[in-house]
Amino acid sequence: MRVLLTNDIHNTRKWYSWLLSQAPRFDLIAIAGDLFDMYDERGVLPQILAFDEFSKKVVASGCALAFCSGNHDGAQERDADQCLKSLRSLMTNTVRVCQIVSKPFWADAFDAPLIIPDGRATILTFRSGERLLVSTHPFSFDCGIGNSVRSNELWEVASDLRTAENIPWLALHHEPVAGSKVGGAKGSTDAKRQVLRKMPTYIASGHLHGQPYAPSGSWRHRLPKTWCFNAGAAPSECSDIPNHIIIDTTDNTVAWHASSRGIAPSRNEVVSLI
Repeated sequence: MRVLLTNDIHNTRKWYSWLLSQAPRFDLIAIAGDLFDMYDERGVLPQILAFDEFSKKVVASGCALAFCSGNHDGAQERDADQCLKSLRSLMTNTVRVCQIVSKPFWADAFDAPLIIPDGRATILTFRSGERLLVSTHPFSFDCGIGNSVRSNELWEVASDLRTAENIPWLALHHEPVAGSKVGGAKGSTDAKRQVLRKMPTYIASGHLHGQPYAPSGSWRHRLPKTWCFNAGAAPSECSDIPNHIIIDTTDNTVAWHASSRGIAPSRNEVVSLI
């Protein structure tokens, strides 16, 4: 099983093109939030439709795709409502836009074979016969009770699936685990609580772009039975490819590949998963 983990793409087209070129080499591409750029003057609609085309091409190559939402991706009602208004303005232009508009949140329209969109817990079976549970946890803009309940429910569903099937579990959560080297003091306390309670095999995050480069930071941390990852991110003008992490269970390794140009120094590290 080969899994490519990345994060904080922010609608960088050359990074999406690179991911697509890599898809045939992997069983799963997993993006831990911030697919889009909320400051893009063109708005969210063209970004959603471009991501739709990207997702179709990834799965056409035989590679699965999983993603969770980040703070740029409109996971809450105030952002989702703005997104839907822009979509509704173009409802008559495309069948696909109408399909997206009909859903409570844009990511719900991406439910398809080999695609695990935001807010799901799904078991994938790869060509090697290996199986992997993937859960995609929505970004929380606030601490609303309703949102907390939904978040807790997804962790419970995924945990029950892992127990029943006895398989590895990858959780995608945009904010990294607080108190770990990948999250530090600015990480998510909720992610830390869930990891300590549920102990997924891996949790992949992003959000804190510079954390892996910080003196006290890292791209990986074991806490205590969970591998916590944050590939970090460099400015798009400084790198032709996104920072990413590769899990390879054939040789039981995990590798970090970071920016080769710009303010983020080049890093290529490989460690054993055992």
